[in-house]
Amino acid sequence: EHGRYENVDTPTQLVYTLQRDDADQTSCVTRVAVEFVDLGGSTRLELEQSGFESEALRDEHAARWPRLIDTLINYLSAI
Repeated sequence: EHGRYENVDTPTQLVYTLQRDDADQTSCVTRVAVEFVDLGGSTRLELEQSGFESEALRDEHAARWPRLIDTLINYLSAI
């Protein structure tokens, strides 16, 4: 997977493309927008990924985000 940053607005927003090239030579390019909302002592992460070619591909990506976010939370908790 690789992509290109479209907008970096520290510390509130990160927008980037995400391109996934599969072994069967198919490619999918989506757009990921992440907002960091200051809640005064904690931060809410709002994530939206768009541009899917099918509902099945959307659902596959949606199933991966919780694990990735949990990994991020664990990392940030440890530093």
